[in-house]
Order: sequence, then C-alpha cells, then structure tokens
Amino acid sequence: MSSDEDDPVSPGSDIEGWRRVIAQDALSSLRIEDIVAGLQDIGPNADRRVVNALMMHIADKLTRFLRRRVGYNHPNNGQDIIDRAHAEIIAAVLQPKSADGKGLRESFYGRAKFRLADAFQKELKHARQEASTDAGILDEAPPDDFGPDDGDLNEAVFVEELLSHLPDWRMALALRLDIDGCPIESKKGTHSIAGALGVSSKTAGELLAEAKRLVRLRIGERA
Repeated sequence: MSSDEDDPVSPGSDIEGWRRVIAQDALSSLRIEDIVAGLQDIGPNADRRVVNALMMHIADKLTRFLRRRVGYNHPNNGQDIIDRAHAEIIAAVLQPKSADGKGLRESFYGRAKFRLADAFQKELKHARQEASTDAGILDEAPPDDFGPDDGDLNEAVFVEELLSHLPDWRMALALRLDIDGCPIESKKGTHSIAGALGVSSKTAGELLAEAKRLVRLRIGERA
C-alpha cells in the first residue's frame, strides 16, 4: 500500500482539505476527475481562491490535452477548434447535473474526446460552407492567410497565455465563450455566457468587458 503522501486522497467537498492541497501545490498528484468532482461538490460560490485554483488547473490540463490532438494545419493554427471544445467542456464542469457534467467526473478525457470530435465536425462544416460560398475568392487569396483582423485583439491566438493572468475564472470562461460566438444572453434557452456562468446577463456582460479590458492591457493595446 502506498502512503497517503504518495497516494493522496481527494478532499471531496472539504474546502479546508482543498486549501491544504493547493497550499502544498499538490493538485497535479490528484486525478483530474476527482478535481472536477471536488469543484462541483464545493460549488462555484465557495472560497474564490480555491475555486480559481481548481478551475485554472482543470483549464490548463484540458488545454494541453486538446493542443496535443489538434494539428496546426487548421485555420488559426487549430486554436478555434480548441477554444470551441474547451468552452463546452468547462461550461459542463459548472453544470454537474448535465450529462457532460456527470461524465467528466467519471472519465474526463474520454468526455473531452467526444466534445473535441464535435468541434472538428463544426469546423469541417464551416469550412465547407465557406468554400462553397467564396470559391472565387479563395483562388485570389493566399491559401494560408487565416490571420485575425487587426481589431480582434488576437484573443484566439493569445488566450491561453492570457487566461492565467485573469483574476476570476468566470472572466476566463466568459472570454472563451465569447470567442466561440456564444451570446451573453439567449432568449431561446440555448447556450449562453450568462447561463454557463450562472449569473445575470448584466453580470456576464460586466465580466466579459473586464476580461477584454485586461486582455488589452496585457497585450499592450489601448482600451
């Protein structure tokens, strides 16, 4: 049998236990499924420092997992595919009663593969639609000219580097969903930033605006 130190046990819903794990920089020694379960059990309104640490750890692990599986041969170096899958998975982490929310507790990377496959399908569908609509334009433009416009803050390219500097995990999720084209509020019950965060549309808008302001400051652009 391994010692407790060698084989750490998840604190579950014990907020003090999570504080100790974080203070010892021991999150990487726990199963990602246990961290998701712990975050869902303590809830997003628990100690902000604990929630931030767990969310950022999950987001970082997920980003690394997705990046290894998405080639740079896709538009925007595959970042759009990664962001789309990442946003859906992180949103599911915060929805423990959803099918994905439950699935992430059982097999995090298995569930992530499903969402990544969905993101690839959406990218392929989008590419086919653009090709059929802009066939003539594609002949005139360089085939690898997929760079972002000057005014889009380059968020899709720099988001992974910038997320760790945002002071609130809700800002990070709001920014990811915004990049994926998700509306702040939906009147038809579909996915929205406010719904994913569990806040009002006003609060969601404020979090998104602040995230973008911090992004601009970080990359040296004026707000």
